[in-house]
This record gives sequence, C-alpha cells and structure tokens, in this order.
Amino acid sequence: MLRSKDNLYQEIVKFIEDADDLIIFSPYITFDALQYLLSFASNNAQSNTCVITTWKPRDVAFGSSDLNVYQLSKTFNFPLYINNNIHLKVIAKNNLSSCIVSSANITGRGIGGSHLEDDAFLNNEMGEIVSELPIEDQVYLENIMTSPDAFIVTDEYYEKIKEESEGIEVKKD
Repeated sequence: MLRSKDNLYQEIVKFIEDADDLIIFSPYITFDALQYLLSFASNNAQSNTCVITTWKPRDVAFGSSDLNVYQLSKTFNFPLYINNNIHLKVIAKNNLSSCIVSSANITGRGIGGSHLEDDAFLNNEMGEIVSELPIEDQVYLENIMTSPDAFIVTDEYYEKIKEESEGIEVKKD
C-alpha cells in the first residue's frame, strides 16, 4: 500500500520514470506539482501525456485548481481535458496497462515531494499500484475521456474560467 509521508511520492516518481506515456486523472492539479512529476518522465512520456482535470470557477479562485496547468500543457504539447464530473485520482501509463489509484490530488498537499510541501502539511493519502489493469477498467477510463462531459481546453475556455474565477471573492482563514 502507498501512504503519504511514507512511500506515496517516491512510488509515483518510480512509476513515472519508466512510462512510455501518461494519462493523469485528478480533479485538483497545481502547476508546480504537475511540472515536478513530469520532470521525472522521459521525453517520450512527456510528449505522450494527457491530463484530465476539473476547472470549477470557485475551485480555481480558491487555488485548488490551477489555470497555469494550461500553460504547462502548451509547453509540453499535451492535451488538457476538462471533465467536471471526475473525482477519481489515477495515474495510468503504457496504454492504460497499469496505474496508480490513489486518494491524492496532483497538488503539493496531495502528493508531496521534497520541494512541494513540508511533510507536516501533507494530507493523509493512500493508494495502490495496479500492475495489470483489467480491460474493463481501461475502457472505463477511456470513456471518461471521450464522454460528452469531457472536452479539450481552448484559449477561449481558459479566458472564460479565468474571468469567472477572478470575480469570486475567497475568504482566507
């Protein structure tokens, strides 16, 4: 079992290091956390990455979702999908043949990492590596990407969500 503050981050890095391609599902993704994870991927995996996340204006305003992920998708030239109905956190590789299923979002508090977040501030997360993902689960994940609820982010959508989120007042603790 993978556990935050123990082995979750290290195992995610190892998993990514030998990937030929990556498909990342996470409702909350921050630029720093995704960029750091992708730094461990091969050039081939970086150019064969796909990310599926959520961008709800309130989540963007609060900082749970990060619009700068779109700029990262442009830099690495990978498709960035929005599907506001996902809650799963999955990192799949090699044509969905294996994956990590976890409770951790792709954020500093979720996955951690040496420079992302001090261990004292990490969420308590768990996960598991699925070495051979059954075909029905591969189809399930593919259906999330191809469902009518999923679409690729465009400059227009980015600007729309940016404007909507800037209009939301967030009270800081």
